Amino acid sequence: MKNVFASLATLSLSAAALATPVQFVESLNGLDLSGNINAPTNLGVFSAGNNIVGGSVINALAVSTLPAADVDIFTFTIQAGFQLSGLIQLSFDGGTDPAPQQNFIALVAGSTFPFTPQQLSGTAPGLDTSVFLGALLGGDVDGGGNSNNFNQDLLPLFQTGANLGGVPIGGFSGPLQAGTYTFYNQQLGGGLFNYRYAFVVTEVPTPAAAGVLALGGLVAGRRRRTA
Repeated sequence: MKNVFASLATLSLSAAALATPVQFVESLNGLDLSGNINAPTNLGVFSAGNNIVGGSVINALAVSTLPAADVDIFTFTIQAGFQLSGLIQLSFDGGTDPAPQQNFIALVAGSTFPFTPQQLSGTAPGLDTSVFLGALLGGDVDGGGNSNNFNQDLLPLFQTGANLGGVPIGGFSGPLQAGTYTFYNQQLGGGLFNYRYAFVVTEVPTPAAAGVLALGGLVAGRRRRTA
């Protein structure tokens, strides 16, 4: 009976691994990601591979323009047996705006986001930022769409909040494990900015696979010592 259950579990993981990754870009899908912290857009399951999410955000830092601002908030799920192992910034285009621009992204557990743009813009000090599993200041650092984060894996910086100027976050170590999460993107500069991220999902190595990798490393080490 155990073998039957093991086989079914293997088949389930294999089917999930073959599922098509999410491809959601506002300009291509014709839909706008939610700006409601209590009702984020649900993008469903992020499958193995590069799950692409792209959209546009408008300045949400200037309090006077907040009613017309556009922040993007979405929820996604990582299934058991999988993990988020990378967060790649594919593009962040400030168009013709010559000034350096920046955005703020954050991740929390669950299907809602705890803070409004007004709160994050400094009108409600003393926020409990320990709820952030990840947070990062990034974007177009020198104007004209050129970013020092372009095509880089942001996950190591994102999961520690290392560039937030000492603002503490809950964080996490290693790949992000299975669960439901909400991602928040807020533009801190002026004008309209277009962005695109790849959420890289991989299968969690099985104990057997981990053992094979460890054995391979041991054999390689012995070969070097005997050479």
